[in-house]
Amino acid sequence: MFAYVDQNFLITASDDPAVSAAIGSSHRSGKSTLVLSPMHFFEIGKIEDESRYEKRIRFVEAIKPQWALTRADLELFELLKEWTRFWKTEPFDFESIGDLAYVASKLHRVPPDRLVHLSPRDFIGGFHAPEALDEMGVSIGMNITAAQHNREKYREGKITPEFLRHVEKRYVALQLARRDEKDADFSQMMAKVNSLLGSEPIATKISIFVENGGVSRLKAFEIERALTNNRYPGEAKLNRSRLLDRDHAVVALTCCDAFLTDDGELTKYCNELRRQLTHKVAEVYSCGQWLGCIKTL
Repeated sequence: MFAYVDQNFLITASDDPAVSAAIGSSHRSGKSTLVLSPMHFFEIGKIEDESRYEKRIRFVEAIKPQWALTRADLELFELLKEWTRFWKTEPFDFESIGDLAYVASKLHRVPPDRLVHLSPRDFIGGFHAPEALDEMGVSIGMNITAAQHNREKYREGKITPEFLRHVEKRYVALQLARRDEKDADFSQMMAKVNSLLGSEPIATKISIFVENGGVSRLKAFEIERALTNNRYPGEAKLNRSRLLDRDHAVVALTCCDAFLTDDGELTKYCNELRRQLTHKVAEVYSCGQWLGCIKTL
């Protein structure tokens, strides 16, 4: 059983010796496999208190978790797999969970053998150094701005079926644009998306894919869309914490059997979308619930 651990659960597990021992024992016995993602590199790396920072890293190093792809790579590879299946071209396959070297190789677009000697500390430390570039922070800020724009523009009943098809086509084009790109900036990527949607025959292929339900088979995309749309009617604004929570949730619900979080708000939204989706998604557990569950495994 793959059990994805979000940041607040990781805090509980590393701070409480009894919880740490129980979860660690279940993980090492093979009853459950704890899973983290590269998003934890950023969250742990940004901890300013040195004692807390060291405690999180030592817990991760001791547990030796498996690792999941980032939300962005999961959505990219998911689309490429369905796209090649739909058009019966050379199959594209991938694993959503693997060891640290495998997941980091997908993140950095380098062969895994170049990363096998690196530890979680090596990756996390890159975000912790005082002089570290905050590229992730810039990306998060852009996402928050875009989300607020969409919310203001489309929340008043303006999300029509035609608009949704338009969003889906742009989403497919974006993933196809990312297929061969590395470190392209936002304006370059948007220019490539517009070029794909304005060029034949690829624009027609994207339309056919969308109109024939190709996007509905993309589990990670559907989960992210539901999590986003479910929050539009409320007053809570997307911020860094909620954006990181959403990234964790998309990965956990898509790839794993259990999503471990003590965030009540996040748990509520995850359980709400379960009733909206045809895809099977991970069960959500609080720390207390999970401690009870692993006793029965």
